[in-house]
Amino acid sequence: MANSLKVNWNEVGSLSKNTLEQSVEFEEARQHFQEIVNSITECWEGSDSEEFIKNADSFLTSLKKDSLYFEALGNYFDKSSKTYNKVVEDHAQKVEVINKNLEEEANKHKLVPDNAADGRVGA
Repeated sequence: MANSLKVNWNEVGSLSKNTLEQSVEFEEARQHFQEIVNSITECWEGSDSEEFIKNADSFLTSLKKDSLYFEALGNYFDKSSKTYNKVVEDHAQKVEVINKNLEEEANKHKLVPDNAADGRVGA
């Protein structure tokens, strides 16, 4: 038996939106912290201050990468959800055309008797 993948694509769309919103908030917080670190020299000088700023900058650079990863993940979820929905819509339209063509052929060749609608097939 083949493995099946069960995905709620509406939830993936919601996950995308939430991830993108949270990545913006994450980046805003990171930038605010960077502003604080940049202002430390106004009240703290010396080698300890320089070492702290160097370590904080390294940490904030790492957080910037995380912020970009979250944004990329949100965009991936968004693209996946939209692609799935487009494929479903495209296939639904194709099925609709096929059904319409089948009905036209059935009517054209009288494959369905006129009295079949009232349940008296062959009467």
